[in-house]
Amino acid sequence: MLDGLKGGVNAEYPKYLKEKGKVEIKSFFDRLGKSDLDSQLRLIDEHKRKIDFVYETAKNDKKKKGELGYKLSLMAGIALLIILA
Repeated sequence: MLDGLKGGVNAEYPKYLKEKGKVEIKSFFDRLGKSDLDSQLRLIDEHKRKIDFVYETAKNDKKKKGELGYKLSLMAGIALLIILA
């Protein structure tokens, strides 16, 4: 993934990455190495918090949608049993 980012603006990003994620990654790498140590550590911490937030949000969405999928398939199975009976 990082090899593709070396291409700059025209870099190829993974297909699953949304536009906002592409902007965040580009912003991070554009700012990396251009200031003092304290600023770099704050930059890394800031992006780590953003990544953690996105991860937790995605995890919660997956849990909700996974439960919904299970319930819908269970209801479809029951409906099919009723129709065939």
